[in-house]
Amino acid sequence: MDLSIIIVNYNTKKDLGTCLDSIDKTKGGLDLQIIVVDNRSMDASVAMIEQKYRHVELIANEENLGFAAANNQGIRRAKGRYILLLNPDTIVYENTLQQCISYMETHPGAGCLGIKTLTAKGTVFPNGNTFPSEIKTLARLLMLREILPNRWIRKNLAPIMGRIASTYAERDIEREVDMVGGFYLFLRAEAVRQVGVLDEAYWADIEDSDYCFRLKKAGWKVVYWPGATMTHIIGSSIERRAFSMNTFLRVNINTMLFFRRHYPSWRLTLLRCIYIFAAVPQILMALCLPVCMGKNKAQSGERIRAALRLAKSALILPRHIRYIS
Repeated sequence: MDLSIIIVNYNTKKDLGTCLDSIDKTKGGLDLQIIVVDNRSMDASVAMIEQKYRHVELIANEENLGFAAANNQGIRRAKGRYILLLNPDTIVYENTLQQCISYMETHPGAGCLGIKTLTAKGTVFPNGNTFPSEIKTLARLLMLREILPNRWIRKNLAPIMGRIASTYAERDIEREVDMVGGFYLFLRAEAVRQVGVLDEAYWADIEDSDYCFRLKKAGWKVVYWPGATMTHIIGSSIERRAFSMNTFLRVNINTMLFFRRHYPSWRLTLLRCIYIFAAVPQILMALCLPVCMGKNKAQSGERIRAALRLAKSALILPRHIRYIS
């Protein structure tokens, strides 16, 4: 079998249908195994798969197990020489899958491949990034991506911060990177057998960073290659989405977990200090949001509560975070 495609779904029926249609239309002569793992969706996604996509292997969970655990269910069933972890809010094009297989065939040292990614509007969505770091975390906490235009970041931060700002630069150049986005993770099955499955302690978020780190530690290359293209639908609206305290806390607490897993203890201590002391400027910025950036007061209050809860979490250092209500 050429390729096993694993899609984790949670209440994304419409996007999932579009994604599956794009695979069916462009698979050509590939021998594919398509596995959809549903995390107890309430939008009739399961019924749609059963009625319209009977060639798809369906795993219908009775509860939301999280992104990492659901992907692992699919990985354990995978039979292909290659494994693609694919988000449901994606679209693949003619020859996308074939080109990725061809690339991996001619680059035996590559364990993981990420490709050129477009938004629904056709603009380039950042892919190919560096591992979590203290500077990147501080930039995220201070909302530099929201405050500063990307052109300014490319011009001024990239030369100063080097690889830290690589997300914003040279998106059309093939290069070995630290990590690629988990929305399209094209893996060599041999590498997966060596490294193992995703770390389920992350539940969701940062699990792609962790997996790429483990691949590189095992001697495999992680490559960004713009020779194939796909679309990530959510990319077109990612900056307009309302602030989510759940996501904010999950990303940052999982970043602490990543540091604890892979970095020296002093770096984890430094990161915890950043979370604690950055709470003050975060609160001040949140208070200014309604005036400076047109955000509503409810979102401002949500950001303040999130900053305080994150500072508290940095003090007590929880082992992992599943879902915060």
